Amino acid sequence: MENMDLADIEIRRSARRTLALEVRDDGQVIVRAPLKMPQATIEHFLQEKATWIARTQGRVALRQFDAGDAPTEAEIASWKWAARHDLALRLNYWAPRIGVDPGKLSIRCQHSRWGSCASGTRTISLNCQLMRVSEELRDYVVVHELCHLLQPNHSPAFWALVGRQLPDYRTRRKALRDIHLW
Repeated sequence: MENMDLADIEIRRSARRTLALEVRDDGQVIVRAPLKMPQATIEHFLQEKATWIARTQGRVALRQFDAGDAPTEAEIASWKWAARHDLALRLNYWAPRIGVDPGKLSIRCQHSRWGSCASGTRTISLNCQLMRVSEELRDYVVVHELCHLLQPNHSPAFWALVGRQLPDYRTRRKALRDIHLW
């Protein structure tokens, strides 16, 4: 590989079927690969994705520069406290409109996602860092995760559900992608 040094790329093998790429906040590239996939296949994949990797590393560096210093423990504690109230109210507002009955609400400080949904337990996990963004973006994440209780994937049917509640969800989704998670 000409432009990329394999020594700078972490390869994590596991019992999976596909290759996946991740560019972390520090610019580190992680490749997730099946246990028995040949090294040559992984290297070819990385060559094909070299432009995407470089572009993504540039975006990550710019976002991090714009975001400033990492939050303190006190700031994170403050976000968690505020999120328990604010996000619970949003969940209670949107759930009946969507027609779902969520189970537990979990508030965590996550570094890679704004929210998640465990449809089996009906647990909605939301990032306390949502308290850093506008109410419109918080509503988008809550609606997104609640819709996963009806559609556990990102199929056209899922996006139609989200769109029924938030016709401007594409704009909100794009705005959220431009915000750096600590």
